[in-house]
Amino acid sequence: MSGATETSQALELLARTSQFGIARYLISKDAVSVITFTGSTVWRKNMPDKVIMVRPENKIFLETTRKDWINWARRGIDLVKIKHVEKVGVENLCGRTVEHYKAFETEVPIKSKPSAEFWTIPGNSFNDAVLKYWCDMLDLPTKYGFPIKVKQRHEGQFVTMVNPTSLKIVTSKTSDFAAPAGYRKARDLAAFYFSESGDELQSSDLTDLFMYEKRGSNRDLVKPVGEKDK
Repeated sequence: MSGATETSQALELLARTSQFGIARYLISKDAVSVITFTGSTVWRKNMPDKVIMVRPENKIFLETTRKDWINWARRGIDLVKIKHVEKVGVENLCGRTVEHYKAFETEVPIKSKPSAEFWTIPGNSFNDAVLKYWCDMLDLPTKYGFPIKVKQRHEGQFVTMVNPTSLKIVTSKTSDFAAPAGYRKARDLAAFYFSESGDELQSSDLTDLFMYEKRGSNRDLVKPVGEKDK
């Protein structure tokens, strides 16, 4: 936990997402923070296999594994199957020059529909570990750059994983990438979401509820208005 006030520059990405609704992403040289209406999730390069989930409502935080967080954050959305990637062109998005790509499930694109479509800014502006974590969250390869807009196929239709509304450089604080001082540590995911102090409930008490959430998450996947299946 931290109450530090040191500042540095970070990339701020505001976006509409299928998983979180409106989300704010802060990407610094060595950390990534995902901020949603329920709280935030922080990953740092100095603890690459851990993620800190922060819930301001109850002033608690939870340490979980990177793998578990990414799996949970996808909300049951299909993993992306990629065998071949084609560059569509260069475009402008949120005031940035981006490269537009389409990914396919087979080596011969004519034999399959796109499995994903993504727009990237140069990846060499980011630490390798930061780029890898970001692309792992979106289930995309790192070699095409840093994705700022992503659509992927899920159960036969395209859903928008990240649709940016703003992209800019901001001043961030070290406290943006840590659990605030005074927050209590929850012992598991159930306590994190459902207890006031972080220690009354156990995950085993709510297994069925989380399984239901995973199965039912597809109800929140809405194809953008006017977007047709490809």
